[in-house]
Order: sequence, then C-alpha cells, then structure tokens
Amino acid sequence: MSRPGLINNILVAYDGSDYSYKAVDYACKLALALNAKVRIVYVIDASRARVVLSGILLVREEELLEKAKNILSDALEKIRRNYGRDIVIDTKIRIGHPVEEIINESREWKADILVVGARGAGGFKEMIIGSVAESIVKYSSKPVLVVK
Repeated sequence: MSRPGLINNILVAYDGSDYSYKAVDYACKLALALNAKVRIVYVIDASRARVVLSGILLVREEELLEKAKNILSDALEKIRRNYGRDIVIDTKIRIGHPVEEIINESREWKADILVVGARGAGGFKEMIIGSVAESIVKYSSKPVLVVK
C-alpha cells in the first residue's frame, strides 16, 4: 500500500563492494524504520559485457549475469542473517551504463529515494565520492542518500 508523501520504495545500488554493502545495510535499517520496501539493483556495465578483440565481438553477458546473481544471492543471505524476514526486499539486474540504469530503475520502480555507497568497486580510493555515486546525485530527480 502506497503512502503518499512518505518513503515507500527504497532503491539501493549494489556492486558487491564493501561500500555498496554499507548502503544496502543502511537501506534495510531505513526500510524497517519506515515500513518500506527495498530493491537492490546490480548493473552489469555494458562496456565489460561486450569486448572486441581483433575484430571479434566476445559477449560475456552470460558469465557476468551468473556472477551478478551470485553477488546478489550472497547479499540477500547476509541480509536475512542480520534482519530475518522482516524486510520486503527484491533484486534486479540490469545491463548498460551503471548511472543510466540505476536512474532508469528508480523511475520505472517508482523509488522514493536512492541509496548509494560513497565508493564502489571502481577503485581510486583517494576519491571522496565515487564517480557513479556522484553522477547519480547530479542526475537523479529523486532524493539520493550517500552512505560512507
């Protein structure tokens, strides 16, 4: 049941990194406090799914899709250990540009807020905020909570 003006749907971006799991954990705590639903979205970067070597297109989507499913399964198992079955939670895997796909999922699912980790799996630890998180804050029409 939707409650107008309140947070009902929390979308959290997850890439398997420790920072993004902190975002998942925070989203779960927020969901419990607000009686909201959580969707974890994992984006397979299209640039990594299709690689061209010597003019031959190598499609790695199946391999990366299986990896994504395993990463999400591990996260759900950890959530169930920590929170039991008190949280309404599901997962979604998308393929494309991470920022675009996360924002598109937030629109399509009608998320009320997005939760992202301050840094992800992309490296460059000296950066204060990850490039994906920064771009989501910049381009999302929804509120964005960045978890450090």
